[in-house]
Amino acid sequence: MVADNPTKLCEHCGGPGVRPGRRCCSNPCRYAARQRDPAKRFWQRVEKTDGCWLWRGARSTWGYGKFSFRGESLHAHRVAWELTNGPVPAGLDVCHHCDVRLCVRPDHLFLGTRADNLRDMDQKGRRSTGERHGAAQRGKVAHGSGHHHHKLTEAQVRLIRTESAAGVSRVVLAERFHIAATTITKIVRRLAWKHVE
Repeated sequence: MVADNPTKLCEHCGGPGVRPGRRCCSNPCRYAARQRDPAKRFWQRVEKTDGCWLWRGARSTWGYGKFSFRGESLHAHRVAWELTNGPVPAGLDVCHHCDVRLCVRPDHLFLGTRADNLRDMDQKGRRSTGERHGAAQRGKVAHGSGHHHHKLTEAQVRLIRTESAAGVSRVVLAERFHIAATTITKIVRRLAWKHVE
């Protein structure tokens, strides 16, 4: 390869000619370097601070670091554990003491079952329940005719249930109330408008 930058050396073969923004002189060297030393490749993407060691590589949609290791894409904190302590036993997860998703500092990680992780989340108040999510939020959302997208009133829902019990077809009821027949089914089975008796 023609030397684009004779002062920068290839990480794999040591030869000159690495282009700006690259670490290797060619694609074969880049792939070989990735296979040769995954630990070096991993720790190069970590910002070590006095507290957490933060992953600066790719991220998952859930905010965890991602790293290609042994032919699969894994969470970066799991890879940090495996590089430091060896394989994770079957049925266990790698959990964070610090609750920082991008943290890969080995002494901030611990092994536990899914139940251990959920219990740890509960003790720290970090599970998505309570005031921020779940049942508490349902009480804050308007239901029935109080909801801004409502198409029926509570009286109409009672009428639909009464007429359906009397044998009126759900298709007929759907046409009369200008809603889908599946919605009629949900109302009759009390899967929708549950708050109406």
